[in-house]
Amino acid sequence: GVILGSLALLLLDAIRGQEAPRSSLRRLPRVAVSVFGIYGVEVALFLFLGVFAQAVLGPAAALVMLVLGLHFLGFAPVIAAAEGVPAGTALRLGFRTARLPGARHLGFVLFYFIAVVYGGVGATSVAGANAPATPSVLTWGIALLATHGHVVVMGALAVRWDAGREVVLAEHDRR
Repeated sequence: GVILGSLALLLLDAIRGQEAPRSSLRRLPRVAVSVFGIYGVEVALFLFLGVFAQAVLGPAAALVMLVLGLHFLGFAPVIAAAEGVPAGTALRLGFRTARLPGARHLGFVLFYFIAVVYGGVGATSVAGANAPATPSVLTWGIALLATHGHVVVMGALAVRWDAGREVVLAEHDRR
């Protein structure tokens, strides 16, 4: 929660043109608590819906549930950092943001999910069952590249939140 919250705060400050990391660090404790709460909800949904869908409907349904979870919950950490709201409010706002008209967000999430799943499958199939305890330099480089990709996706979600922020907040205030 602390790492993701600090990354989200720093990304949002950079996107908005504010280069004062001290203000981000002051907001970090409250954002970290919200992000930790969001993670709790995500893990609970993953365990319940993912396991339930796989047991009842099969592995393909579990993958669909994971994509939909990422689709509807992906904005929540960014919103918690941007608006300084509690986890429940961030989840509601993220859900509304994901439901904005158009299929671009679903396409973005689907592309990201496929890249992560195939990247993970490829990484585990190369290492195999007899992977060494100490990773090679290549493995560390791939992990660094993957981390960079995750931060880029979080930045894209932050840009998307800033673009649709007024519409979602106006609808939230209206309700």
